[in-house]
This record gives sequence, structure tokens and C-alpha cells, in this order.
Amino acid sequence: GCTEAEELRGDPWVRAGMTVPLHPRIVLSPKFATTFAEAEAKLAGKSAIHATQRSVLLLDGEDIVVESLKLDGALIVRAVPGARVVIKGAEVTNDGWDWSAIDEDKEDVPEVDRIRGFQVLRHAQMEYNFLEPGDYTIGDEPLSIEEVSSAPASGDTRGILEAHEVAGVIDIDELRFALELVESGQGHLFRDWGSPSDDVGPKSKMLKQLAALDANYPGGLLKYISNARTLLKASKEGANPLAGWTPSVPEGTALEYGTSEFLQYEQAGVDEVGYAGFVLVAGGLGERLGFSGIKVGLPVEKVSDMTYLQFYCESILHLQKLFNDKHGTDRQLPFAIMTSEDTHAATE
Repeated sequence: GCTEAEELRGDPWVRAGMTVPLHPRIVLSPKFATTFAEAEAKLAGKSAIHATQRSVLLLDGEDIVVESLKLDGALIVRAVPGARVVIKGAEVTNDGWDWSAIDEDKEDVPEVDRIRGFQVLRHAQMEYNFLEPGDYTIGDEPLSIEEVSSAPASGDTRGILEAHEVAGVIDIDELRFALELVESGQGHLFRDWGSPSDDVGPKSKMLKQLAALDANYPGGLLKYISNARTLLKASKEGANPLAGWTPSVPEGTALEYGTSEFLQYEQAGVDEVGYAGFVLVAGGLGERLGFSGIKVGLPVEKVSDMTYLQFYCESILHLQKLFNDKHGTDRQLPFAIMTSEDTHAATE
């Protein structure tokens, strides 16, 4: 779905004696696509994206479609569920991001950067945060960031939160997180916040506590709320989620990525994923990598800084949504993490 601008292609990197060819950094979050077929459908055609070598693109949302985009710089598009975004005829140019080699002699280089051998210098970017459900188009006359992130909201609680973001009491990520909680029926948490100038300290402390809870529960607080409602309902009805399950050993076959046979099996997997469970083995530390934390806490890549654990959880959640959307169900996919004495506390 992407072509690289030949005329602006630079020399490859040489780092630690290794030659690394550079290409546009394009990151598709698990919410955008977890299967080849999904990505192919949302990137309309093989040349939907025309990007220069230095470009950075992050697409984070389940209803984002790219029809045509020319990119020379950095572009980030995030959309909440229900926000349908079409990128059509858009041209984005800015100073973008640079990947700079680290100074091995400096002691204050973060472990994650030292492992990778470079740091990201974020000079400029165009960022869209679609926080309300609806239909949006990023085209030759794109919406401004203010139009997207500060759109009028319905309900007193939502208005209170947006006023706090405008006043700088909370940032855009905290606003998005809080609005997700409101949409899940937790608006009472913020109903008494009042004016942005009132009791800033307790509000900040509360958000930090919510963020810690969100980070320490597999799938976050929204998953916790959903699980609680599902389990309470199932318990009340006397349901057994394991009733009728029969273990079996599947047969396998070798597949070539992107072929028609691959797509056929991929779709078959999506059709059956609702009957699967997921187990993550996370008992080891990252010491041999030069990282003092748990390995699942390392970022998958440096555009979004999403950790392996978050990427894994979001992928499961998106597969769960694909299954439920197709079958009209509300199935919750089971997920277990195996930890050790070294990793249990940090994983929690």
C-alpha cells in the first residue's frame, strides 16, 4: 500500500559495522489491522501512500482508510471507536523526525535507546486525534488539530474534561483516556471536577492512579469493566464458559505470506479465534539485552513506543472484535500471563 519517493532516497545507515537501509517508518497499530487482509482493504491500492524515505506515519484506529496520501515528514492519526476517517488527496509536509545515533560514552542515555543504538528527535509532526464518533476526511484542505481534538462534546462531564485539556491541566492522552471511561459508564469519576483551576493536585493524583490501574490490568480498565459486567451476568445466569469445549491437536501447513492460500487460512483463523485462548510466557528479565526491566516492557518500535505487552494485548482485543462483529457475539477471549518471582510485580 506504499511507494517510496525514489528522488529523495538517501544513503543507508552504517551502525556498529552494519549497513541498515532506511525506509519510511510506517506503523499500523493492532486497532488498525491485525491481519494482512485488513491492512490491504484499508490501504486502497498498492500506491495509496507515497512517502519519502524520512517520513513517519502512525495509524491508530479501527475505521481509518487511506485512499491517497503524499507524505514528507511525520503524520499521526488516532481515532476512537466509531470515528470513521478517510485520508484522501492529503499532502503533508513538515520537518518530521530524525533518528540520531547515540553517544556510547554518555551515561544518561535511556536503556531502550542504548539497546537500539539510536534516539528519536521529534522536530515537528501533523497530528489528528478524533475523540468523537462520526465521519471525517483528511484531504487537500485538512482539519486543523484544534478542530479535531476540541470538537464540541455532549454532556456536562465531557465538557468539564475538555475544559481541563484546553486549560492545560490534562494532556490530550489523558483526555482521551478519561473520555473512554466516560463512554463506559464511569462519568461519575469526573463529575465533581468543577473548574480547571480547582484542586489541580488531587485531579492529577487521581489520573495517575487510574493510569496505573489501566497499565496493570491486561487490556486496561475498559477491559476490566467489560469483564466484570460479563462475569456478573454469566454468574447470575449460571453459565459455564467452558461447557462443550473439546481439546484437539490441529494440523499445520506451510504458507507464503500474502498469497491467496495465506489469506484463506488467515480468514479461517479469524473465524475460529473466538474459541481460542492466549498465554504469554513472561518470566524473564531483559538483562542480556542491557535492559533492567521486564522484556515485555520494551517498545516494539520507536514511532509509537508501544510495549510488547501492550501490542500483544491490543492485537488480542482487535481479533476479538473481528470475531464478535462477524458473528454478532460478545465473546471475551481468555488471556493468561506466566510470570516468575523476578517479573511478577513489574508485570502487575
